[in-house]
Amino acid sequence: MSGLLHFDRTDKDPEGSTAASPLTKKKNPSPYATMLYDLDKLLPPDRESFGLFSDPYARMIYIEPRMGANRGTFWFNQRMDEGNFTEKEVRLLQFLAKTKVATRNQLHHAIHPDSDNTSRTTDFLKKCKNAGIITTFSWISPLRLKEAVDRKKPMIYGLTKAGAEAVAYLTQQKLNPKLFFTPVTYTPGNEPEMKDIFTDLIAAQLYNELIKLDRLIDWKKDLRIHISSEEIFVPYVAFDVIKDNNQFVHFWLEVFRNSTNWEEKYKARFAKMQRAYNLLPEDQQPNRIIIVVDGYSRIQPLWEIAQQVMPDITVRFTTDEKLIAGIDKFTFLDYHPEQEKLVPKYIAYLLPDFSGMKATEHFKMIYTSVDDYEY
Repeated sequence: MSGLLHFDRTDKDPEGSTAASPLTKKKNPSPYATMLYDLDKLLPPDRESFGLFSDPYARMIYIEPRMGANRGTFWFNQRMDEGNFTEKEVRLLQFLAKTKVATRNQLHHAIHPDSDNTSRTTDFLKKCKNAGIITTFSWISPLRLKEAVDRKKPMIYGLTKAGAEAVAYLTQQKLNPKLFFTPVTYTPGNEPEMKDIFTDLIAAQLYNELIKLDRLIDWKKDLRIHISSEEIFVPYVAFDVIKDNNQFVHFWLEVFRNSTNWEEKYKARFAKMQRAYNLLPEDQQPNRIIIVVDGYSRIQPLWEIAQQVMPDITVRFTTDEKLIAGIDKFTFLDYHPEQEKLVPKYIAYLLPDFSGMKATEHFKMIYTSVDDYEY
């Protein structure tokens, strides 16, 4: 297994001082102080700790669920009477409309793009929660991580019904019941699983990084590709980034989270992905599939499945911890079977110093055409 964690890098440590997690540097024995559950089938192959958003036993708990209760309708009606939302409110609503959930750090750049002071974002989010626009939650787990002191669980933000109604109003679409949360106090043992929320959270991390790079053009979680009258493939996320003026690159995002019989499930999903890819015209095919995994040792078996059932599609891998650290030359990985090792494969136009046209420049160019109308 040790060969899987060898990187062709000479300029810094394999995970890097900023990209590394303390969880990726310790190997064997089990990372858990108390083995309350049979984890053999759920831990990554090298038995490393789960990533931050990968604990399969995590359960949701709302934080101060009554805060802002019954105020959301008043806030929404007030905004309708005023005929206006604040700029920061719009940024918050737009972000959560795309990602459903987010941490404070993920929301910060969208709300205060020109500031490093996250306390301003914290104050704004508290104000929005008090107004009944958003709710907050985190998670509990029966697993006792030895490294728990090294990674605190973040507060997670999601829309209330009033916040989702505001999104529907701003987008001129119907209210999406899957977009909002109803905060309650669950009786012990009846808390919802966090698996789907964790998947949304790590996708939100990529969304946030692409916004910070100023490359994101489009982000869709509802792209439906009809393979046949009875078969539809839906990428977890389909997104487009800008490389330069009139040069756009299409990606699909997949998020791996462990489950029983995951090999067979992903073999079936990858095979369906290949069928969908084959049916698309070339300009609609993804340039790459980005797969976020729960640990480095998960990459080799997934790579082997991909090679077997979808050999025509270029795949790049990354982990929760690498995305949380920010995109750099070592974020995206490929597996080299000849050397039996992982190799970084950077994407030049997804680096901060790439010189091509950025998303804000592209949209600015589009919106200048608004002035070209005739009275």
